[in-house]
Amino acid sequence: MDVHIGAHVEATDGRVGAVTRVVVEPEHQTVTHIVVRGSGVFGVERLVAIEDVTDATRERLRLRISQADFGNLAPFDRTVEYTPPGVGDVFVDRIRGSEEVALDQLDIAEDEIAVRGGERVEATDGTIGRVDDIIVDPKTRVATHIVLREGHLWHARTVTIPVDAIELVERNVIHLKLSKAQVEPMATRADA
Repeated sequence: MDVHIGAHVEATDGRVGAVTRVVVEPEHQTVTHIVVRGSGVFGVERLVAIEDVTDATRERLRLRISQADFGNLAPFDRTVEYTPPGVGDVFVDRIRGSEEVALDQLDIAEDEIAVRGGERVEATDGTIGRVDDIIVDPKTRVATHIVLREGHLWHARTVTIPVDAIELVERNVIHLKLSKAQVEPMATRADA
């Protein structure tokens, strides 16, 4: 199952939006959810359990739920109010700041990672591209590969890298255990 960031998502009774992220539990490399932005200008990103995905291609994902069910799913992020501690917390309580700050908080488990596509991929000796797809085993829901597409219309290449080659995932950067020379044989030309 090829989960492409940006693929159209169809419920049982019509299109509901597009994939914006894939949520992965890194310890077992299991995909737990996909994040789908609803249609329209103000479409809400919602968490869809991977078990609700019945079919996936590069262009489209099909769900086993209806449009109404999709609208009732939990949002991917929510705004929380936070009052930062002020100087008065330590010295004089009357000086405490009273202004609240609105923060967006992801509604996923702390140990999960939301891959949004476009994350920079670093080999041991430099940058090799950006994430475009995640390949998921349809039976086990385990992420098996990340896919990078690089180049332009006439010289496009696809690089499929097994997740076992990932050393570390940080915010917006995926570090590999491999060098550029080790990754090169994994590349295929898109026009071939």
